[in-house]
Amino acid sequence: MKIGILYELKEGPWGGANQFLKALRNEWQAKGVFADNLADADAVLINSHHELQDIVRFKYNHPNIPIIHRVDGPVAPIRGINTGVDEIIYDISKRIADATIFQSEWSKECNKKLGMGTGQFETTILNAPDPKLFYSKNNGTHKGDKTKIILSSWASNTNKGFDIYHWLDENLDFSRYEVTFVGNAPTPFKNIKQISAVGSKELGDLLRQHDIYITASKKDPCSNALLEALHCGLPAIAMRDGGHPEIVGEGGEMFDTKEEIVNLLERVAGNLVSYQSRINLPNLNAVAYSYQVLIEGVVLEVQRGAYKPKTIEWWRSIKMVGYYNSRIVFSIVRRRIINLWKDLNSFS
Repeated sequence: MKIGILYELKEGPWGGANQFLKALRNEWQAKGVFADNLADADAVLINSHHELQDIVRFKYNHPNIPIIHRVDGPVAPIRGINTGVDEIIYDISKRIADATIFQSEWSKECNKKLGMGTGQFETTILNAPDPKLFYSKNNGTHKGDKTKIILSSWASNTNKGFDIYHWLDENLDFSRYEVTFVGNAPTPFKNIKQISAVGSKELGDLLRQHDIYITASKKDPCSNALLEALHCGLPAIAMRDGGHPEIVGEGGEMFDTKEEIVNLLERVAGNLVSYQSRINLPNLNAVAYSYQVLIEGVVLEVQRGAYKPKTIEWWRSIKMVGYYNSRIVFSIVRRRIINLWKDLNSFS
């Protein structure tokens, strides 16, 4: 069986979906199940709402190849505004996708509450980072005189927790803690050391130089940044929201208010070995295999004639491309107007 990925993978530092799909591609290539040519694939994996025109065209031109939909979101709660992206995702699920993979149970429940429907094939599979880049060398000892904390985020979206990071910047005892932020922040910090976004290898090296990871992101279905830190052996202190509780498990602590973080830091810092030993996440090999199990099940049902992949007529494909493009344009324009309005209000 051969599996293709319809997604424009980018090298260097990028968003979580890109980093995970690159790692998944590499794993499938090593196993000999990756299709470089989508037309040669037995099934094709698509990601959320990305590459919309290519997805529609591929489905129209290759109606017998099942489409596996890796779902993100809901997007509106993450961005803080409804720009219509979730509606596009749900339309893809209804008209194009033959199977659905959710990244967390939280994501599945929230999407379904908002009206997303799925077919007979669906499952939930957490992500995992590339083990050659994100692995643990921790032995429970602190990396210096101070407890070294790291935060990271590719996106500068306010829902990524920057209000809480700035509170930490003002309120942590920096004679006891050393804090580093890696990525893109909307505003600078005073006491927290800031490093621009780096590639995965550099990020893995940075994570292993620290003791504890903190994330305050909100409505995050399956944070790649959090997974990378845990796979590097860092116990996590995470906001009790989104998919964080499913990911952290007993390998860290959850908080509801920013004031709780100080006491949680003391608890985790004093018990690093115990928390590290309880980090329990599937590795990339297991995650790739879970994807294969679902996809093979769909392909076998197609080959048996028990399931017929969805098809779209030529006129509907044209209509869908137009609809998706108009929603994306509307989404971009609306976000820019809202951001401009926020910027103008910040000066008043």
